[in-house]
Amino acid sequence: MDPGAMTGSQPLDEPRLRQILVQLCESPAEVVANQEIEIKGWSSDEEVLIEEVVDAVSCLANARGGAVIVGVSADESPEGKFSACPFPGVNPAWLAARVRDNTYPPVDCRPHDLSPWLRGMCEVEGANAFALWVPRSRYLAAHATKKGISKVRVGKECRPYFVVDEDRTRAPVPGATVEDLSLESVQWAVARQRRPGGHGDETSLESRTDPFDCLARAQLLDPYVVDGEQRPRYRVPLATLILFGNEAALSGALPFFETTVTTEHGHRRIRKNLIESVRELLSSDRSPVRAFCPHVPEVTLQELLVNAYIHRCLTTSAPVVITVTPAALEIQNPGELLPGLQVNNLIHCVPAYRNFLLAEGARFVGLCDKIGQGIDLIFKTVLAGGFDFPVFESGDNRFTARILLARSEEFREFVRRRSSSLAHLEEILALRLLWAQGLVTVTGVSLALQRPREETRQVLDDMRRKLMVEPVDREHESFRLAPSIRRDIETIFQSDQMDLFRE
Repeated sequence: MDPGAMTGSQPLDEPRLRQILVQLCESPAEVVANQEIEIKGWSSDEEVLIEEVVDAVSCLANARGGAVIVGVSADESPEGKFSACPFPGVNPAWLAARVRDNTYPPVDCRPHDLSPWLRGMCEVEGANAFALWVPRSRYLAAHATKKGISKVRVGKECRPYFVVDEDRTRAPVPGATVEDLSLESVQWAVARQRRPGGHGDETSLESRTDPFDCLARAQLLDPYVVDGEQRPRYRVPLATLILFGNEAALSGALPFFETTVTTEHGHRRIRKNLIESVRELLSSDRSPVRAFCPHVPEVTLQELLVNAYIHRCLTTSAPVVITVTPAALEIQNPGELLPGLQVNNLIHCVPAYRNFLLAEGARFVGLCDKIGQGIDLIFKTVLAGGFDFPVFESGDNRFTARILLARSEEFREFVRRRSSSLAHLEEILALRLLWAQGLVTVTGVSLALQRPREETRQVLDDMRRKLMVEPVDREHESFRLAPSIRRDIETIFQSDQMDLFRE
């Protein structure tokens, strides 16, 4: 199946469904399943069946799309593989409706009854099989179930994508209208969307003359029509007010939504929406955060700052606090990490959100990276900039991110010159640790990589084969940089002088 074939406008592909059914008559379900085909048997009861089908549909929609075939067991014989649907009220249209009701944003899949074909092909009397033809998601946001779980199809597996806690930012703000949004903030978002690489036609602001219609398509406004009126009105979710709201409306709904900045030049308070707060703090070299952290990449500063806004607890009456000293940049937001997350597993954890619509809105306007990439981006840009490992702390109802501002110019230049051969974050993490500490055990490296010991050994073995590291004490499993790598880092600037001398 062509990867681009599953779109929202793609008609039901009956020949493809027939082909899948022929394969199922001849081969085990496990053999037929692939990146775009998921196969489910009849479950123990209707609720379990709905849950399994909803998971499968949203999983496919978050990847390429495909087809979910329902009513085929893992048994290899036709008589055991196919059977009658045990639930009288279950049919393809019913399943499609349950999927739509139990996913957010809703997945509109196309149902089809395969039973007549099945009975003719496999000659199993009374057997049922249903198909749900799943389009690839047309939304910016990935699909999640009503339980807040999102999965994505990878090969034949549905792997965890992210988890959503109870999302207060989806709730409409009582009495709020589009008049409570800052036109300047919306226009800035329009300009961001017009840049090369902006979002597709389904959500792009530039493809619509009415920006509010586009915000509605991005789930950031909820349209409704009043009897006798032609144009829709909009309910404004809290996420949209946080992103675009004017000062008066934002202060009325969230009086504690503000940012305090403390530097050696004094104390400053910013009471603006998320977009305007980020612009004021980062948009120019004279902005307070960039001015005092000129060597920290702007992309790092933006990711840290936006993370503080979108992951903060909105039931805690406290500001986002930024403190800059000559030694460190510290950004603190109210609210600890959600259950299941720890500061030592952030790189490889399943992302969890308490303000998911706000996070998707920030992604929509280009203020943060795609799901699961933000922490990787922070580690990579911080270490590639020559800085030490970022420090994260969670406790006492607050989360803190700290960047130590001292840096190794030699390591920064080494990574810049070797960037084409240092594609993996794990290699940069290991090199930076060994450069700073000299001799490190596998356990120490595994803590830095946030990987189990066995996976860490594999990373180090790969780096050893690339002549990046070498074992020192096999009994204690300790490693150091290969002498040539350490020498390259130590003399990285001298090499320029030598090359100039030779010329």
